[in-house]
Amino acid sequence: MKTEKIKEYSYLRALACIAIIFIHVLSQGISAYSASMGTANAAYWSVLNNMKWGVPAFMMVTGMLLLDPERKVTYPKLFSSYVARALKALICFGVIFAVLDTVYAAGTGSSPGETFKNGIYAVFAGQSWAHLWYLYALIGLYLLLPFYRMIAAKARQQDMKYLLGVYIAFLSILPFVTGWDIKIGFYIHVSSIYPFWMFFGFYLKKWGFKKNFSHYLMWTVIATIAIIIVTVIRWKLLINPLDRLFNYSSVLVILQTYGITGMVHYLKVRDDGRADRFLLAADRHSFGIYLIHMVFIWLAYTVLKWDPFLHGGFLGVVLLVVISFVLAWIADIFLRKVPFFNKIL
Repeated sequence: MKTEKIKEYSYLRALACIAIIFIHVLSQGISAYSASMGTANAAYWSVLNNMKWGVPAFMMVTGMLLLDPERKVTYPKLFSSYVARALKALICFGVIFAVLDTVYAAGTGSSPGETFKNGIYAVFAGQSWAHLWYLYALIGLYLLLPFYRMIAAKARQQDMKYLLGVYIAFLSILPFVTGWDIKIGFYIHVSSIYPFWMFFGFYLKKWGFKKNFSHYLMWTVIATIAIIIVTVIRWKLLINPLDRLFNYSSVLVILQTYGITGMVHYLKVRDDGRADRFLLAADRHSFGIYLIHMVFIWLAYTVLKWDPFLHGGFLGVVLLVVISFVLAWIADIFLRKVPFFNKIL
């Protein structure tokens, strides 16, 4: 049973990693080459918005693992293992990405020392490559982890339902309402939806997954169709406030992530089969793939000036996702053999 649970989390993280690469390939491609999408912009945005479950799924697995009262998380382990690893990755790759930007920007004349200093400042100021935002969020969650664990250890099912309901009401529904210029004076003393995802993962692990596969499939289909419909309406009628239904606090994303997580829970994969080996291996390399894959997207869009919408359309997007995934996986394998990097990855 314990092995099955570990595999379940690995499967979810591996699939979420692929979804996140889809997000970055599409978002960066739209940012650089939106004019090439033509009348298919709603279709591309629909695919992008239906991949938003990837980040919440990662955070839910974090909650499933680290909020478990049976898992010992001491303060020395918290800082020497979890916080230190995320911080090292943030500084190391933040500087590397700053160097890439500086080298590519011809004529800057920056010395190596100046480049390094600029990289450190970019990391401190949150001005490095956009996908590193996840590490900032993760460090913040780790720092408050002891208190989240206290809540998880003592909470009854009705307590956790209440907490999740408050999060949804104040950090999902009310922000959507205020996006329509409706003034609301009520608020709770938190500023981020991300603890919700950790608690939601913990809740599902302890009290959830009591339905069958068809139940979670139903919610996945409903949420996916709803996201497509809302996306089309948003882009056909240019209703900007509807964008709030596509972020990580969206009720639609919550429902979709719930459905996909439940489906993966009941996913039947033959032990030691090809799918099983692939997903487990992808999970082992998922952190490195997440850190590195943006380099290949950057090379394609910024250096090579490659427009996926003019070279295959959606097939071009899929091709870049596969290439970025595979090359990042290979790079992670090699970097794990390098001192210092093997402590991060």
